[in-house]
Amino acid sequence: MSVNIRYLKPSETILIDIRESYEYKMGHIENAINIPNDLLELVPEKYLKKNKVYYLYCDLGIRSEQLSKMLNKKGYKTFSIEGGYKAYKKSNVYTCQWCETKFIK
Repeated sequence: MSVNIRYLKPSETILIDIRESYEYKMGHIENAINIPNDLLELVPEKYLKKNKVYYLYCDLGIRSEQLSKMLNKKGYKTFSIEGGYKAYKKSNVYTCQWCETKFIK
């Protein structure tokens, strides 16, 4: 299942960027942590807890949607960010770093 980033509250959201490290370093959603797709697929128990909700994203939302479905089958609560990082960059949503509030430009 995918969700639109406009409806997430930063203070209540665990964002995971599943792209490679070099992609993450080139730009990422504020407060996102980087855990590459391959690592989450191989050893999710090392990074995730089954009692928490996680929001995954990749570049376009395709890999994160596939990974989210696989992790959900294993009992994790995950969602894919609709459209991935590219959709986030194109959106008019940004987060105030000090107040954790989303604004529409």
